[in-house]
Amino acid sequence: MAAEKESQWTSCLYGFLVAIVVLSCGFFFFSSEDETRYELGDVTADTMSSETTPLSEMNVENSSGAVSRLGKKKIAHVADKLTTLTLLGRVTADNFDGAPIAGAIVSGCSTLIRIPQPVNIKSTKTDAEGNYRLELQGVEPSRWHIRATADGYADSSVILPLAREYHHNFPLHRKGSASGIVVNGANEPLSGMKVKPKPFMMVVWNFLDVLRFDELPVAESQADGTFCINELPTSKSLYLLVSDPNGKYQNVVSSVFEVPSEGMRIVMDKQGGCTVNGIVVDENDSPVGNAHVVMSLKGIVNNQDSMLTDEQGRFTMRGLPSRQPIDMVAVGRNHYNSDLSKKMVLRLADGETTDIKLQFDPVPPVFDVQGRVIDSVTEEPVKGLYLTYKWEGHNALTTTKTDNDGMFTFTQVCGDYQMSLLNQSKTHQYVFAEKQDFEYSIVNDGFVYFKRVLPSGFDAPEDKIVVHVEQSPVVQIHAVNHQKPGRGIVVWNANDGVGHVTNTSGIVTMLLPALSEKNTRLMLFASDMDKDNDDKFVYGTCEVDIRDCLERMKRGEVLKEELVLEPPEFELKGRLTVKGEKTSSPMSIMCSIRMPGNSADLPVMKLKMPIMIHLDGRFEVPIILGYDIGIAVRYAEDNRYKTSSPVWLNPEDCVGKEISFVFHSQNQSLRIE
Repeated sequence: MAAEKESQWTSCLYGFLVAIVVLSCGFFFFSSEDETRYELGDVTADTMSSETTPLSEMNVENSSGAVSRLGKKKIAHVADKLTTLTLLGRVTADNFDGAPIAGAIVSGCSTLIRIPQPVNIKSTKTDAEGNYRLELQGVEPSRWHIRATADGYADSSVILPLAREYHHNFPLHRKGSASGIVVNGANEPLSGMKVKPKPFMMVVWNFLDVLRFDELPVAESQADGTFCINELPTSKSLYLLVSDPNGKYQNVVSSVFEVPSEGMRIVMDKQGGCTVNGIVVDENDSPVGNAHVVMSLKGIVNNQDSMLTDEQGRFTMRGLPSRQPIDMVAVGRNHYNSDLSKKMVLRLADGETTDIKLQFDPVPPVFDVQGRVIDSVTEEPVKGLYLTYKWEGHNALTTTKTDNDGMFTFTQVCGDYQMSLLNQSKTHQYVFAEKQDFEYSIVNDGFVYFKRVLPSGFDAPEDKIVVHVEQSPVVQIHAVNHQKPGRGIVVWNANDGVGHVTNTSGIVTMLLPALSEKNTRLMLFASDMDKDNDDKFVYGTCEVDIRDCLERMKRGEVLKEELVLEPPEFELKGRLTVKGEKTSSPMSIMCSIRMPGNSADLPVMKLKMPIMIHLDGRFEVPIILGYDIGIAVRYAEDNRYKTSSPVWLNPEDCVGKEISFVFHSQNQSLRIE
C-alpha cells in the first residue's frame, strides 16, 4: 500500500514533554485562590515525597477529542491504587547490540505534566554493563516519558505504557552537526534568522504526542548568514524550520536530511509573511498564561511550531504563509494540565494580520466504568481478554484485562469512550456481539471496535455495562515473495476493503466475516515491490472457504493459506496530458483495484506502488484480470500532496491498448480522452 508521505510534527519551547492522556490515575490540586486542599485518597500534596513523581492533576479527553481538567473534585481511595512501576533495560552505543554505556542517566516523568520541574522527575544510572532499574510510583497501567542521556551521545526519549514491570532498551547514537547558510531571493546572506531542527515523522497522531520531540538545540544565522547546530542525533531524519523573528520573511521548511550534514542552503525568498495575534482563555473567558499555542501547516513536509503565551494569555506568531489552511490550538490550562482548546483553522491573505481567541471547553463530568464481558453463546464470563480504550479523537490507547469473573474497570473516564478487543487466540477471535444492553455505535464492520455513547445528561459516578462478545473464526495467511517471507505486506480483504499487515515472518491472522448465503468465500489480495527485481510490481490472490474455517474452529484448529506474489501477466499502457494553467503539478500515477461492478460502494484496495510518469507523459500500469482498475493522479499543490478521483476501467478492455488520459490542473480532474 502506497503510504502518503505526509506527517505532522510540532515543537515545544521548553522541551521536556507534553502529556498524553493517562486514563487510570488520580490527582491532587491546589487552588491558588482559596488555598483549598484537594487530596489524593489518603495522601495529600503536603505528604507527597520528592522521591515520588506527583500525579498532579488528572487529564482526560472530552467527546470532541480535547483533553480536559477534572476540576476541583475529591477522589477517594486513589492512593490504594498506587503501586511501584519498575522499568528495566540496557543502554548501549549505536544499536541494541552495541557496547554498554556505563553511567548513563535514565529518567522518568508522568505524561500528565506538561512542563516538568525537578521534583517531578525520578532518575537512575546504568551500571558497568549498561543495565538500569528505574522505580516509579503510579497507577497500573499509566504512561510515562522516559529519557536516556549520556556524555558524548544524543539524548533518546520515548513514551511507554508502564505496568508493574516493563523492559525497554535504549540505543544511544553519537552526536553530530548540521551547518549551512541562509540567504534571501537575491542570494544575500540573512542574519538573525532562527534555525530549528525538527524530527521528520511519517505518522503523527495528535499534538500531545509530538510536543515531546522539541528537545533539539536551536541556532541563529550569523552576520554572513551561516549557521551551525551541534548536539544533533546521527540516527534521526531531520529537517529545518527557519523563521524571521521580525516577520519580514515567511517561514521556510528545508528538505529532509540526516546528520551529519553540511553546506545546506536555505533560501527565504518570500516576504510579507502573515501575523496572528491571539489570546488564550478558559471556559470563563479568563486569560490562560503559559499555555502552549501550536501552529500546524499541513504540507509535503509539515510546518509546525509552538510558543508559550505570556501571563495575560497573549501571543504573536509572525512569518506565517498565506493562502494555506493553518490549524491553531492551545495546549494546557496551567503548569500541570495539558488539555486542548477548541481548534481554529485559518486561511490568511498575503501579508494579513489577524486577531484570534483560543478557548478551552468547560470541564465535563468524570466517572469510572465498571464492566463485565460475557460470551453471548455460552453466557459465561470471558476471562483474560484484553481490552483497549481511549477517548474519541485521541489515539493513545490504554490496555486492561478481564479477571476470572470477566470483570474490568476503566478509571477517570470523561465523555464518550471507545473500546476495542485484543485477541491472542490462534484459532479464533472475540468480536462484540451486535446486540448489547446499552447505547453504542460500531466503528468498523469487524465488530472489534465500538464507541460507547453516553445518555444525554449523564452525570453518574459509574457507568456499569455488560459487554456481550462472540467467537469468530480466523485464517492465517503466509505471504511469500521469491520464496522469502513477505514482511510488511498489506493483505486486503476484497469483500470489505480492509487491509492487514504481515509480520516479519510474512504472516498475518485475519478475522473472517460472518457466514451467510452471499458470504461463503473470502477473497484476499496483496501487492508489493520486488526488491530483488528492480522494484517490479508483484501481486497475489487466494480464496478462503468460510465454512471450512468454522469447522476448524470447532476442532480447535486454524486454516492456513499461502499467498504467493508474482509479476502480473499484462500491463496497461497510458499517456497523460496536462491541460489548463499548471496550478498543480502531477507527480505520479496511483492505482487501486476493486471487485467488478459499477457501484461506488464497492470496497477499494490500493496497490503498493506510485507509478512514475515519463517526461513524455507515458506510464505503464499492471493489469490484474478479474478486478476493475482505478487510475488516479497524485499531484503537488500549495506545498501539499493530493490525489485526484480515480477513473475506473475494465481490465479486459485495456489489454494491448494505449489509453490517453487528460488531467485538468485547475480543477484537478482526470478523464479519458
